[in-house]
Amino acid sequence: MRDNPRKEELRDALGRAQSASEDIPDILKAASTAMSAKAWTGGTSDIFSSGLTAQQANATRGGSNSVEEIQTAYDNCPAQIEDHR
Repeated sequence: MRDNPRKEELRDALGRAQSASEDIPDILKAASTAMSAKAWTGGTSDIFSSGLTAQQANATRGGSNSVEEIQTAYDNCPAQIEDHR
């Protein structure tokens, strides 16, 4: 038996995904803050603002879902595999 290299790859990917997921809520924060401060009013600003809010939620959910998927793959990946050398 030997260490499963896939387990290590998944551990590394999980760390990167967790880090990136933590940053996601801030990605559109500046635009959201500007819209809240009435940087753009009238016309299609309400549509844009609603879309912005939805995209923030979608991005955050996508990041969380990615972390969950990688965590599941990591949890299901055997730590040891047979050595066929």
